[in-house]
Amino acid sequence: MTAARSAIDWVRHAKISPDGGSGDLRAYKVVNVSDYPDSIECHTWDGTDEGDETVHVARPWWLRRTPFHGMTIDGILYTYMGNTTRDELKGGKTTRKTIQAPYSPGNIIWATPDGRSGVTVDDKALEWIDDNRTARDWTAEVGASDVIQMRVQSADDNHIVARTWDAEASPQEGTTDIKVAKPWLLRLVNWEGVTRDGIKYTKIAEWQRTALELSSGNSRLENVEPRYFLGDIIDVANPVVGDVALTVMGEVLKNQDLNAEARKFHKQSEFGRPGILWVCGGVNDARRIFVIDPTNFCPICELKSPGLFPSGLGGDHDVMHHCDKNTDTFYKFNTTTLEIDSEFPSIDITPNGMGGTVLNVWHCDATTNLVYRLDPDDYTVDYSSDLGVDTPSGIGGDDGVVWMCTAEGSGSLIFKLLASTLGLISSSAPAFLGTPAGIGGDSTGIWYCDADDNGIYELATDLTVLRKRIGPADPVKGIGGKLK
Repeated sequence: MTAARSAIDWVRHAKISPDGGSGDLRAYKVVNVSDYPDSIECHTWDGTDEGDETVHVARPWWLRRTPFHGMTIDGILYTYMGNTTRDELKGGKTTRKTIQAPYSPGNIIWATPDGRSGVTVDDKALEWIDDNRTARDWTAEVGASDVIQMRVQSADDNHIVARTWDAEASPQEGTTDIKVAKPWLLRLVNWEGVTRDGIKYTKIAEWQRTALELSSGNSRLENVEPRYFLGDIIDVANPVVGDVALTVMGEVLKNQDLNAEARKFHKQSEFGRPGILWVCGGVNDARRIFVIDPTNFCPICELKSPGLFPSGLGGDHDVMHHCDKNTDTFYKFNTTTLEIDSEFPSIDITPNGMGGTVLNVWHCDATTNLVYRLDPDDYTVDYSSDLGVDTPSGIGGDDGVVWMCTAEGSGSLIFKLLASTLGLISSSAPAFLGTPAGIGGDSTGIWYCDADDNGIYELATDLTVLRKRIGPADPVKGIGGKLK
């Protein structure tokens, strides 16, 4: 065994994001907005009738008064006139701003429970925080003559590329690309790597981010809705007003989207443990290991694998097991630190498949054609099985069921094995099989990859294809993970 060493060349796109789930979301009716600087006084609301119970709901952090009043942040001095209007002084220029779509008695808001709101009323910490489904934000007072319409061409992290638009003109669309600042809330530069209320935000794409709850280590996915698409018509303030000026490649932008469409980041799932999918493939300099978001099959991060011929992998949230034909080595990766915890010589000649969890590791060899259960600590053999097949190419499972595939000799087949003995339960040759390269899964579902079309598949346990996408490696050689 060698000492633990760092995994090389990680490209960290984002933390893994969860899928599914729904939280406790409740509706409240606003009754008082003027007496509380950081919250709203509400009554319960069942969709038809207003209740008698009074509930104080914390405002989102950026709509509160206390964190900003009298403070200078990023060169801006904030001075509040009440709880919904403020002046922002920067560079000798003062801009009056109000909350767009202000809170008013009678409004219905949606709130979620959040013990980290940091807001107290009458010495009581508030449990609920406004989910801000109407995308309230601070907006400068702009006259109608200062607003122009533009047609979106593309969207970047912090700005949009657009062209002037006049529905009454001919042609309607201008010919010059103009950079337009996004609203402050949608600019990734204001969220990337920032921690607020115990949540750290990390960019995935210009329209998507993860929110990592530091106290638990759990994440959730958040998307901008509605997204910016080619052809969208947006209202633009010209010249830019109010928000912190945005500079792109040395150019101070003079236009800003007024967000008339109320775009905002929406939670796609609640905090919870995500599914996880591992894929390996390629050879020599193109060799890679990928962490895949199982909700959309998009790569989250990638690693140049430690050997020249990655041939199998699998794991769960806590560990990933990997084998390489070139180095004839087993590697154990820590999924939190993204480092190789340990490595061991392979037990046979041609390691061709590997998978498992913290408790069990499964392995197959393409020369001996044996299938193994290995000790998860040091990869020594617990027991082995000769199923009479040729060239097993992938294996993975949990403590209940093990899945294996073969690519040559015996033909393209998928086998279902009993985990306790590695005895055969069934074998199948579904029509989608080309050259099976890797397989993994458990009693709830299966991941499969095929070297013929470089496809990665989600399969039901009856081998029905649920989803398919072209894999990120060429050729794909191994796959494994957990559905949830």
